[in-house]
Amino acid sequence: MMVTKSLSRMTSICFQFCLLCHPATSIMLTRLFGNTQKDHWIFIYPIAFTVFLTSTTFFFFDYKSILIFEHELHFSVGLLFFPVTFSISNMMQYRYGVLFANTAVRYGFLGDLTLVMIAWLLSHIGERQDYLSVYDEIPTIMLMTFFFVWLSNTINFKLFSVMSGKMHPFFCFFIACLAAECSVSFLSVPVMMYQNHLNSSQFLSIAFIVGYKVFATLILSGIISVGINRNASEKTPFPL
Repeated sequence: MMVTKSLSRMTSICFQFCLLCHPATSIMLTRLFGNTQKDHWIFIYPIAFTVFLTSTTFFFFDYKSILIFEHELHFSVGLLFFPVTFSISNMMQYRYGVLFANTAVRYGFLGDLTLVMIAWLLSHIGERQDYLSVYDEIPTIMLMTFFFVWLSNTINFKLFSVMSGKMHPFFCFFIACLAAECSVSFLSVPVMMYQNHLNSSQFLSIAFIVGYKVFATLILSGIISVGINRNASEKTPFPL
C-alpha cells in the first residue's frame, strides 16, 4: 500500500511539473519560431520515438559494469531509455489509433536507419579513428535493431490493442510495454555480452536489466495513467 501511495504521489508531482513547464516553454518557442498549429503532439510523438530509438542503436554495444553483492552485473547503456519508446508508441495508439502508431514506428525506424548509416558513411570518409571505431559497428547493430523493433512492437501493439478499453490504462501500458521489453532483453543482452567478451553473470545481468525495466515501466505507466485520469475528470488537455 505504501509503495502504491508513493508511486501515485511521485507520478502526480511529475505531471504537475509538466503542466508548469509546458506554458512557459510554449511561450518561449512561439517567440523564437512563430505561431504553430494547435496539436503539437502529433509531431512530437514520432520525433521523440525516433530520438530514443536512435539512442538505443548508437549505444547498444556499450555497457556499464556494476558490482552488487560481489557479483559483477553488466548493463547495456543503450537500453537505458528503451522503455520510453514503448510508452510513446502506446500513447500514439491511444490518442491517434493503431494506423498512426504503425506509420510513426515504420518511419521512426527508417529515420533511425538513415541517421546511423549517414554516420557510418561519414566516419569512413573522415580520418578520425575514434569516430570510425564507434560507427563501424552500426550496420551489425541495425540488423539486430530491425529484428528487435519488429518483434517488440508486434508484441506491444497486439497486447495493447487487446487490453485497451477492457482494463485500467495503467495496466494496459504497463503489461504491454513490459512484455515487449522483456522479449527483447532475453535476446539482446546475451548478444551485447558476447560482443564485449563478458562471460560472467549472464543470467544475473539479464535479471538486473529486467528489474530496471519493470521499475522504469512502472514509473512511465504511472505518469501516463495519472495524466489520462486527470484529463478525463477535469477535461483538460493531456500534455503527454
